[in-house]
Amino acid sequence: MIIGSLDPGCLGSSFEKCANLLISVLPLDMLNRESGLKLMPDVTPIRVDFTHTDAVLQVLPQAPVISSSGAGWRGIYLEHHRQPPYEMPEHCAHQHVIALYHNSKPVPVKRKLNEQFSLEYLIQGGIVIEPAGVLHQSSWQEEDEFTLLVLEPTLVARIAYELVDPNCVELVPHFLQPDPLIYQIGLALMAELKTNGHDSRLYAESMAKALAVHLIRRYASRKHSLQIMPRGLSKSKLQQVIDYINAHLDQDLGLVELAELVQMSPCYFATLFKRSLGISPHQYVIDRRIQKAQQSLTHSEQCLADIAQKVGFSDQTSFTRAFRKKVGVTPKQYRDKL
Repeated sequence: MIIGSLDPGCLGSSFEKCANLLISVLPLDMLNRESGLKLMPDVTPIRVDFTHTDAVLQVLPQAPVISSSGAGWRGIYLEHHRQPPYEMPEHCAHQHVIALYHNSKPVPVKRKLNEQFSLEYLIQGGIVIEPAGVLHQSSWQEEDEFTLLVLEPTLVARIAYELVDPNCVELVPHFLQPDPLIYQIGLALMAELKTNGHDSRLYAESMAKALAVHLIRRYASRKHSLQIMPRGLSKSKLQQVIDYINAHLDQDLGLVELAELVQMSPCYFATLFKRSLGISPHQYVIDRRIQKAQQSLTHSEQCLADIAQKVGFSDQTSFTRAFRKKVGVTPKQYRDKL
């Protein structure tokens, strides 16, 4: 499954043409009568925990086409779906869920969210915010293509504690609306997952931080201003992290793991790290892996697969791709030129 790049028009004229149809809050019997779509009567809601593999099959008929399950992501998960017409039962998730829609033509859907009802037309670029614990139910009669971004509430809470006044920080449900930033984050995470797979963990956790900050600032119950933070990590803490990275380049390094070294939240740590060095922890780790690989290519006769494993890439293909992106040539071409 390949999701195309964001068409600027999808968030402009197309969304504006459908604006009067996107959200129509009506009584349930009127929605059933006027839309021709059925929303099932109230039943005991299903609780969905996205940390469990295929948990979404409790409420959807088909498994995701692409999933971050097995990629080692922590605090954020991704599922890309192409679902047939369906009546999704009432449910609530243990995590915050953001649905991103990719339909090239409007798909009518009837949605119940937090005890309110809406008739929406799903088009490319639209998003829906479903906070943890909020009841959700929907029904559609055409094939629907969408991506689910799932965030752990503890991640959002830690970021709120570090960056804003933590009092009364609560995400609010939102029916369909455009949000180019969230949509682009979703596309970027999808591309990273498809390209790098198991090597995408640090990137995903860094993007989770940006997504959580945006949610707090735009979709929380109260508006918050970010607090003033230090210019960067202290020299001792920065050196501690750098030494750890260099000593564990052959391992799957995660943002949470690095942040715990200096007893910070992942969000706060990533922000201060970038202020210190000018690049994100993810990019720094990639740079150091490539530098170590260059040393091995220059001073040893190790095969490329062994070097890839030595510097922390899950396979030779991922290593070659990252090396070429950074250096401009493949590892073999680099060695042949020596």
